[in-house]
Amino acid sequence: MKIVTAEVMRGIDKETIEKGYVSGVVLMERAGVGAAKEILNFAAGLHEKFRKQFVILCGKGNNGGDGYVIAKVLFEKGYDVKVLATTSLSDLVGDALYHAKLLPTEVMLEEFTEETSFESGQILVDCLLGTGLSKSLREPYLKLVSKINKSGLPVVSVDIASGLNGTTGNICGDAVVADLTVAIGLPKIGYFSSGGAACTGVLKCIDIGFPKIIVDHFVAEGQIISSEDISGLFVRRSHSVHKYRCGNVAVIGGSKKYMGAVKLASAAAARAGAGMVSCFYPGSGEAPKLDSIISVGIEPCVDGNFHETAAEAIRESLAKVNTVVFGPGLIASASAKEMLAVMLRTDCRIVLDAGALSLVADLHKLISASENDIVLTPHSGEIQRLGKILGLSGSDFEVAAEIVQRMGVFIVLKGQFSRIFKPDGTYVINSSGCSKLATAGSGDVLAGVIGAFSAEFNDFYKSVGAAVFVHGLAGDMTDKGIRGTVADDLVETLPEVLKSLSPYA
Repeated sequence: MKIVTAEVMRGIDKETIEKGYVSGVVLMERAGVGAAKEILNFAAGLHEKFRKQFVILCGKGNNGGDGYVIAKVLFEKGYDVKVLATTSLSDLVGDALYHAKLLPTEVMLEEFTEETSFESGQILVDCLLGTGLSKSLREPYLKLVSKINKSGLPVVSVDIASGLNGTTGNICGDAVVADLTVAIGLPKIGYFSSGGAACTGVLKCIDIGFPKIIVDHFVAEGQIISSEDISGLFVRRSHSVHKYRCGNVAVIGGSKKYMGAVKLASAAAARAGAGMVSCFYPGSGEAPKLDSIISVGIEPCVDGNFHETAAEAIRESLAKVNTVVFGPGLIASASAKEMLAVMLRTDCRIVLDAGALSLVADLHKLISASENDIVLTPHSGEIQRLGKILGLSGSDFEVAAEIVQRMGVFIVLKGQFSRIFKPDGTYVINSSGCSKLATAGSGDVLAGVIGAFSAEFNDFYKSVGAAVFVHGLAGDMTDKGIRGTVADDLVETLPEVLKSLSPYA
């Protein structure tokens, strides 16, 4: 899906209406209906005492018009709704006025004053200012944004967090800090730039019917991965398929201290659809919990890590493997370096995670010369450490782009809105995920999902991107809460995530 500037989005909207494809009234109705659905999905994840009433905050432009539609939809579904407007209905014009007049008389409608306050149990829906904002906030918006942010209540922003510039990501004096942003049409580049990510929160995009012929005419600032982009991977499996054709994954890692990592990665690969998963670990550790995973304990050193003979021990086992996930829980060592060298002499695709990333600098020439499909999965600290060793400096994005071009590898730069880099230095941005993923072992789960998808699907880049999206969606969908979610929950949520993407998952 395209990422665009605020100006391009307005151009798409204008052409769609002027060329007679869809009227502004209908587009606004679709936006409000679609946003209401995402708002209810968000609210369903909250305890009932935190969703007693929806307060729809409406400005006087089209963003406010979306809010009046949302208020009508939620009220008609039986929810307690209040509209808090920055202006009277007499000041509205066009499509916004049309939909404001359709607001049921039973819905409480108030105008914002300095005495306005919010109460516990309310969910605030920010429809104050759209993507056209370029100057610093003025009153009454400055006070209202401050009240929203100080309220401590859940906040959903429709199209963009009010106060955020949709093109630059700059904060215009102040900006709403949203828990969820529902993008109307296409995502805006400002979500991912400057201060945008901190204000955007979880991102959901809704299609309101902009014609493809018009969207294709406009220039993109980049691409995001959405469910529509990856659902085509999860097609019907042949009725005569067997386990090896579903993907054969080897997960290699673990150490005396960190056996949980390799177990999580193995379980994630299995739950993500791999037909065969083998887990290789230092023999002193515990085997994975799932009986379906083939556990192979390799002779350990006295310190509980892999012995120097480990490389030879795995050599023959990799003959039938499609993808190797190497590094979860691993302690970098001479034996680990030799194990990676063995992998690079196979036809396997390779996922280098966690401890294995420490080996990349020493073996970068061997990796660069390899014909294997290889992906590195660093977070910010790891990409900077690797860049420093390789003599690179700059932002995380700049270092990652330079590494992929130098070494011919792929990189998943983990974080909010993770970037997936191709060897030519270009990247796509992941649109799924939330702060539930900020838990120990989350990256190990991601590595396992990458292993499963890359073992099954031909297109390596799409496989990696799909894995990042599915991993993020597991965080979005798990019901354990932001603080209660652990990596094990992500593994158990994977089947439900896949089922939500395809009837053949």
